[in-house]
Amino acid sequence: MADDDDARAGGRVPTVLRIRLKYGDVATFIEKFAVNISRGGIFIASRQPRPVGTEVRFEFQLAQGAPVIRGEGEVVWVKPFDPAQPNRAHGMGVRFTQIDDESRGVVDRALAFKEAQKDGGKGAAAKAEQPPVEPTASAPTPQAPTPPRAPTPPPAPRVEPAPERAAPAPID
Repeated sequence: MADDDDARAGGRVPTVLRIRLKYGDVATFIEKFAVNISRGGIFIASRQPRPVGTEVRFEFQLAQGAPVIRGEGEVVWVKPFDPAQPNRAHGMGVRFTQIDDESRGVVDRALAFKEAQKDGGKGAAAKAEQPPVEPTASAPTPQAPTPPRAPTPPPAPRVEPAPERAAPAPID
């Protein structure tokens, strides 16, 4: 039962996070910070992570203050700071709810960088160098029709903790 005093006059006001990183350019940001980025979200290191469900408006800035990724999201998981293990990753996983086109481009570049690292540095360039496979001249094998499948929900975003600690997020 909701009390009239508890009713909100408007929507939630997101917490604003501006995170200035030590990286001087976008390429270095991608190389060093890509492990914290996934298609669906980003890890934000903080000694005081916001609670799960908190809406945040974030802006990651390069050393000179130029924005590199900005958008809005929701905290979906938290790793609290443990004073007994201060070097262990701590912060929050934020699922993107909105990012601008420029930021999406940086996210895509970071994901391509991560993929190239998984492929031993070869990535898409090595795949592009392979000659195309010629189709064989055999008759196609008939297949039974498959019944329609129920749509599956999208997977939860995987936001990985940072291997190196970013400065705690200043709160305005």
